[in-house]
Amino acid sequence: MIEMKKFNAKKLMVLTRLTLLFLMVISSNVSSQEHSNFMHLSPVINNSSVSFQKITQDELGYMWMINGGKILKYDGYNYTNIKLDAVFENPSPNDLVFDVLKDKRGNIWIISLNGLVAEYNANSGFSSPKWLKNVEVQYMSFFENEMYIASKTGEIFKYNLQTQLLERLITIPNIISNKSEITGLVGVKGAHLFIATSFGELYQYNLVSKELKVIKGVFSDFPGILKIIADLNSNLWIGTEIYGLLVYDTKSAKFIQKELFKKPLYTIESEMVISLFCDSKGIVWAGTDGGGLYKVDPQSGNVKLYTHSDTNKFSLGSNSIIAINEDTHHNTWVLTNYGSINILPCGNETIGYHAGT
Repeated sequence: MIEMKKFNAKKLMVLTRLTLLFLMVISSNVSSQEHSNFMHLSPVINNSSVSFQKITQDELGYMWMINGGKILKYDGYNYTNIKLDAVFENPSPNDLVFDVLKDKRGNIWIISLNGLVAEYNANSGFSSPKWLKNVEVQYMSFFENEMYIASKTGEIFKYNLQTQLLERLITIPNIISNKSEITGLVGVKGAHLFIATSFGELYQYNLVSKELKVIKGVFSDFPGILKIIADLNSNLWIGTEIYGLLVYDTKSAKFIQKELFKKPLYTIESEMVISLFCDSKGIVWAGTDGGGLYKVDPQSGNVKLYTHSDTNKFSLGSNSIIAINEDTHHNTWVLTNYGSINILPCGNETIGYHAGT
């Protein structure tokens, strides 16, 4: 009981601090303009500007960020650098943090470049899952109570967060460590798992029949990196390097983007998509390499485009979008390639922030 009181007090303190950060709401002179609501956080650590490549938020409200292979925790004011040996068991001196993500319980999972994995729980801190001790992990994702894991050699595993049972599913062909890799794992209703690769192949695996099949699309003959996510309707969104953003109806097994997207489309059909995110309201965000940030409503098909403008300080900091995520207040956080964190408030407001130290 004492430990729980400490936990709740700490949670209240951090959430209060971040609430002050996110909800210092003031009237905006440009709130009626779709492209003019971004606020910018320019991170400064030890008097030097830094940039981040990944971001997520834990159940206490801390933002976890990757900076040049290091993991940092942000409380709304300051950044705390967490040493690698505090995260992983016996990391090699040249290892780096590669990815950070959150499960449905609010726990943080961190993957290293060499395939090590650590889980962070607000009560117990960091731990290394024993059931992954002999697996060099390349990619992880979550769907309902399941965790899907891809190894550097193409093995796919399923781990149930409730029963704590690990099951090896299948090995994807043509995956060679440090040469080709799994770039996406998406579970959808109907017991299907979609698997994207760095060489333009997209697979569908039936968790019941154990059948693996290739999904053919315009991207199939082009050896490019595929990015995938699922929306709240279990449609699969596919980001490609030269064919823009595609939508695959997993129930009818058809591509539906031409019927779904409403004009203006801008150049969504030919963008190089490098990041994808589906927020809590079901809106799909697609980050491009130089083309800005697309916001697509899967229900109406309406497409909106956010871009950088030198004459608008509330526009995106850059048109290359590295990562997208959402905080507990449903503000959208966008990381761009020149270091600034772009925060789009939920609704037509602007917010206050601290650059950090």
